[in-house]
Amino acid sequence: MLIAVFDGFSPFFPIDESSPMPRRLTFVIPSLAMGGAERSMSMMANRWAARGHHVTLITLDSARNDTYTVSKNVNRVALNVMGHSDGLFKAIWNNWRRVK
Repeated sequence: MLIAVFDGFSPFFPIDESSPMPRRLTFVIPSLAMGGAERSMSMMANRWAARGHHVTLITLDSARNDTYTVSKNVNRVALNVMGHSDGLFKAIWNNWRRVK
């Protein structure tokens, strides 16, 4: 699951770098643990923050499990709502707990 919310422009087009006004960008991903999407997300967040955009990166997991780091200019929010699912009942319980 990878969700990107962009304030005022389509995620299918690049950010207009000539825009004098910084954009507010919010990204949501389950974690920043090992993986290609996680690496790409941290690199994109760092790049856009370095260019002066207001970037918030939200993960469902805690920040303790991060493999990739983000710049101090990125607002990092770790919700810590991930849970290990040993079976179907536990998986349903964990999902219900996340959305309630």
